This record gives sequence, structure tokens and C-alpha cells, in this order.
Amino acid sequence: MTPIYKVATKHTEEVLKDFIKFTYKVKNPRTGLKLSLFAGCFIILAVAFREIPSAAWPCGIIGALILIFIFTRRYIAFTKLAAVDDNYKNQSDIFFTFGQSGFDVENTEYQEVNNAKYGEVSSCYKDDRNYFIAMNNEELYVLPFGDFNMGDAGEFEKFIRDKTKRDVIPLKLPLKERIRLMNMMRKAAEAEQDRKIQEKKKNKSGKKK
Repeated sequence: MTPIYKVATKHTEEVLKDFIKFTYKVKNPRTGLKLSLFAGCFIILAVAFREIPSAAWPCGIIGALILIFIFTRRYIAFTKLAAVDDNYKNQSDIFFTFGQSGFDVENTEYQEVNNAKYGEVSSCYKDDRNYFIAMNNEELYVLPFGDFNMGDAGEFEKFIRDKTKRDVIPLKLPLKERIRLMNMMRKAAEAEQDRKIQEKKKNKSGKKK
């Protein structure tokens, strides 16, 4: 493979926190709003029942606990993720090499190199510091802009868009627009998967004949 872009990265504290932030924005975009509404409801009930302490106090405490969880949930998520991520604990080197037809991912923790095709990429995102590449809606690769050691990080967006035929979604987009684009890409990925399944069925039936 002739390399066009290379990225040498690690699972640093910043990368893990950016991964958690990405998860909240993309996979659970409305969770924070829902929790805030729940907390608000309990606080309103506490005020409404202020003359009945036995009812007001429990409502107020529950509302306060939900608010505390809202403000600390990223720290809790980071602590849990850091405890199970071997790449973070061992500070393993992770190398990405992007070529014309696909890219390699080398992980020194597992002493292995995985080969991937651009057709396996289900979605691409970016924020102020990273690109996020989702593979078949399962694996997620985080590519910090500062870790590109071959090729320009700013031009990588056009490169990966041309190779994957998928837009790179900015996480700064309004929630409604982000959800609309994600739904479009999900439907496109499902249609492509259905096409591949049908193609395999046709090939199998053709061989039987």
C-alpha cells in the first residue's frame, strides 16, 4: 500500500473524553435534555408540596441527585471507560495508514494489523479536534488532528469523503440537522447492506444452476 495519510495516536485522557462527548452527541443526543426535564419536574413538585415536608423533601432530593448526575456523568463515564480500556492503561501506540483502496490499523497492544476497506465505513464525523470514523456501526476510530504525521489533517476531510462517498458530519451542527443527516446515512447504509445480501443470493442461485 502506498501511504497517503498516516496517523500515530494513543488513547490519551483527552481522546477518551472526546470519545465520550461524541457518544453523548451522536448516540444519545437527547439524554441530557430528558434528564434536565426530569430534574425540573421533581423540583417543581417539591415547590408545589412545600407545605407537606414528607412529600417535598423526597422530590427535592431526587431532583438534586439527577442534577448532580447530569454534571458528573461524563466524569463517571470516563472513570468506567479508563478502567477497562487496555489501550489507555498501557498507552499503546495505534498507527493508521490510509491508501487509495483502504487503510491499515496497527495496534502495538495486540501486535496485529487490521485491514479495512473504505466501503466498510458507515459514517464520518468531526469536531474541533478529531475525526471520528465509524466502521459498520460497531468500531469507532478517533483521529486527533494533531496526530497526523503524513498528509494535512485539514485536507483529510475531502479525502475520506471521496473514498467513502459519505459526508463528514460536523458535530457543531444543530441537533435537528445532525439527526436528519444521521438518519439519511443510516438508511443509505442499510440499503447498501440489503444490496450486498441480494447480490450474494443471486450469485449463490447462479452457481446452483
